[in-house]
Amino acid sequence: PKPTGLARVQRGMAAMGEAGASASARGAGGVGCACDVLADDRPARRSGNAGSARQSKVTPETLSADDVEAWEASLPMVERHLYAFEGMLNTFGASDLQQTILGRLSLDACATWEDIDFEEQGIEFVANWYGKVKAIIPDLRAHMMTLELQDPFRAQFLMRVSGTQRLPLMPMFATNKPFTCDLHNTIEFNRDGLICGRHMNLSFDARLGQQVSIFEWLVAFARELAVKAGGCQLLERAFETVDDEGKLAIVQQFEGHLWESSASPGASAILQRCVAELPPRKTLLFLVKEFAGRAAEAAKHPIQSPLMERIVEHFPPAELDDIVGELVIMGAALSRHSFGNYVMQRVLEHGTNAQRQALVEVLCRDAPKLAQHRIASNVVRCALINAPRQSQLRLAGTLAADPGVARALGKHCNASFVMRELKTLKLSDSGLARPTGDLEEVSL
Repeated sequence: PKPTGLARVQRGMAAMGEAGASASARGAGGVGCACDVLADDRPARRSGNAGSARQSKVTPETLSADDVEAWEASLPMVERHLYAFEGMLNTFGASDLQQTILGRLSLDACATWEDIDFEEQGIEFVANWYGKVKAIIPDLRAHMMTLELQDPFRAQFLMRVSGTQRLPLMPMFATNKPFTCDLHNTIEFNRDGLICGRHMNLSFDARLGQQVSIFEWLVAFARELAVKAGGCQLLERAFETVDDEGKLAIVQQFEGHLWESSASPGASAILQRCVAELPPRKTLLFLVKEFAGRAAEAAKHPIQSPLMERIVEHFPPAELDDIVGELVIMGAALSRHSFGNYVMQRVLEHGTNAQRQALVEVLCRDAPKLAQHRIASNVVRCALINAPRQSQLRLAGTLAADPGVARALGKHCNASFVMRELKTLKLSDSGLARPTGDLEEVSL
């Protein structure tokens, strides 16, 4: 008969225990040569039946009440085996650790460490990686600091790892020097109690400034990390713990490389955060200088445009005269652009009076057509809200100068929102004519 969920989990855990006991009886095996372990002699992928019990991974879609009951009943056993796993990392040699891990993994097991863009897929590849780790860090010591078993078939724990790596397995640490770091771990189990996934990332719960080696590595490789998904997430987490000086040290690595870096989604996100969180200072002015001459091009770029918005929002507007001048010259075209229009709106919201007046003058040259444009109408409306009073009246007068055009704009699907904003202005002394009579459709 097919075993129940509880029986299957317990049977899997028992098998894992037997594998560990067998390796333990052999004693801590000799530590292999680090160079040999890193050699490109990866094992051939083991074929297996995709429907086999060793691949019965649990997903939220397949999770049943029986699964939850089985998991809850097996929690004490799971906890014991996780602490046994900690003991194996500390005492087993490379070969014994690799062989023991084989008995604990499902065929489709995977291991990931996003911080360093590491991923292994398949039982023998993952087991081989554990052997690599122990061979390269023979004095590896692991201490499980916290353990949570709240989600079904998932364990989360914080592990402090220390040792001395012979080769640069972990690039943030020097070779042949002791290191210590904290790793967040998530381990996923299948229905048989076998490990089908392990996901790791560095923990910055402690002050990153105290982990000198990691911080120096982050600074030195900030540009390289920022363009990778895992590296960008690592920098984002680091920003939660470092002080302003630490953030400044990271962002300064982009000086001289801003144009190409800001076109990367990850690097752009890091740079935006620096602009928003760091107080404006002379050391950050390279962000403005390196966009000079290409500000309009950046405003139209899908990735660089948000960075331009943050710069306009947070830098002293007087420091932005040069790049804002470039934007104003292209104001009509940028107002129609799907990304550029947002930068134009930020200028109207945060620019100096002179900068906003200059942009409104550009908008007034073709105000009725811009008001009808699906995108540019948002910029015109923003000008009516945020421009200096005199410029508001100037733009409103241009839109309402011809009563027939004004009536048509009031009916237009896009311009009607602009005209509603116009009506909220106090125009008692402006001499604007109020629309009267039937509305006419006007083609502009």
